[in-house]
Amino acid sequence: MKIEILELDGWVDGRQREVNGVVNIDGVEYKFELETDDGMTGIWIKKEENEVWDNRHWVPASLECDEDLDMYDISEEDGEKIYDEILTFVCENGFELGEED
Repeated sequence: MKIEILELDGWVDGRQREVNGVVNIDGVEYKFELETDDGMTGIWIKKEENEVWDNRHWVPASLECDEDLDMYDISEEDGEKIYDEILTFVCENGFELGEED
């Protein structure tokens, strides 16, 4: 699986952050949203077309939920790889969380 981050924008304030961007996964572009609240991070991906709900657009899928990922035909194992790749890239590009008080 080839994962490439194409765009990145956001903010970090101590143990809180929001980062948005675009990730290319095996030639398919997805928007992603990463949110961290008190050190707990969730990442969602979405694209205009999806495999399950063809009558809905831009439906987010949590990279930690295999049922959500089914919508984009992504396995749970691949979801974990994508999550790790995005989180690592975000941290390496200036959006590392601050220390706990």
